[in-house]
Amino acid sequence: MISIIINSYTEQTYNDIEIIISTVIGDPSIKIANNFNLKCVISESPGIYSQLNKSIKHISGDWYAYASGNDIALPTKLKDELSLCLKYNKKICYSSFYKSSDGGSTKKLIKFHDYDYNAHLKGNFVSDVALINTTILKKYLPFKEIYDNHAYWDLWLRIAENEGNIFVYNSKPEWVYIIDPKSKHIVRNKNKKLYEENKRKRLKMLSDHK
Repeated sequence: MISIIINSYTEQTYNDIEIIISTVIGDPSIKIANNFNLKCVISESPGIYSQLNKSIKHISGDWYAYASGNDIALPTKLKDELSLCLKYNKKICYSSFYKSSDGGSTKKLIKFHDYDYNAHLKGNFVSDVALINTTILKKYLPFKEIYDNHAYWDLWLRIAENEGNIFVYNSKPEWVYIIDPKSKHIVRNKNKKLYEENKRKRLKMLSDHK
């Protein structure tokens, strides 16, 4: 089984899936979860990594993937990524994806490369939505919330430093990254204070890996 923590659901061809809705008190998604009989983990206040740290405790699948409600998972994502992990005896699979600023109508293909730790220190090419073996995930939790937007990057680096190259790259695009004018990175890049704060946290995170 693959467990997905998500706040919206996209159909997958892989059908042994556990969906967990991670939300906050009073959010309309609670009603959606109840209507579809889905697990729902409710936090008192919003925060992507605090919510994930709480929600991941409830997963029961052998594999796990995070899914943002703004993005679109293509139908074969989970099936393809799991197949590659099993084929090459790896524990994490990250994929190419499409980037779109018009809701998915126009897409730009974003490609990466096979895993390389030194390259990973220069930029994070392992996406938050990568598929990961649950045993490995739980071994390196919790997410370090002090790194904020870079907490997933930190997780991947900690895993690589201790487990070696357990990553496999899937060159087939498996999801669509939807860019909205209200997306955090768009807002942050237009606000000098937020931009500098994000830069400071990134440098702090990377300094802890050198």
